[in-house]
Amino acid sequence: IKEGDDVKKDQVLAELDPTDYQIIVNDKQAGFNRAQADYNRAKKLVGQGHISRMDYDRIEADYKSRFADLNKAKQDLSYTVLKAPFSGTIARRYVQNFEEVVLNEVVFALRDNTLLEVKINVPENIMLRITSKEEGEDEDIPVFASFDSEPGKQYPLTFREISTKADEKTKTFLATYTMPAPEELTVLPGMTATVTADLSKE
Repeated sequence: IKEGDDVKKDQVLAELDPTDYQIIVNDKQAGFNRAQADYNRAKKLVGQGHISRMDYDRIEADYKSRFADLNKAKQDLSYTVLKAPFSGTIARRYVQNFEEVVLNEVVFALRDNTLLEVKINVPENIMLRITSKEEGEDEDIPVFASFDSEPGKQYPLTFREISTKADEKTKTFLATYTMPAPEELTVLPGMTATVTADLSKE
């Protein structure tokens, strides 16, 4: 998978070498098969009175323990495959083929193609006006984004969140808005937009 590639949900993006994990699964599977056979025999024998209830309980406990171990090994094996959690575009690739990775290391940055985030720094007096609603109002103050590549066209934004602490240097609050990705315009992360708030209806 390369940067800029479009991927579908559940598409395989990368794989770890599964050899060691598969060996563990094979070992746990063999142990489980033996424990299962012993358990099936024990169920018949305890019913016929040929083994004690204590021996049966021990065999049953071993069977359940082996079953849990096998499931954990299979789960660990499944974690060697990295799949896309949603459809989108690979915005950044952080590792290369055959490179060693560590726990929690970022491998890809995946961008959702259907929804864009627009972040703006808002002064306190404006922040209170665009995020507060008067009694009886159902909608936020209308806010729009426009792009230099599509002059004269405005795209409505939907308010998502705003920081509750002002930046120490700029004394502004970081507000996040969202908009559907326009089909007629290519907008990539890091591009700039002009944001306009319609305060005329206050």
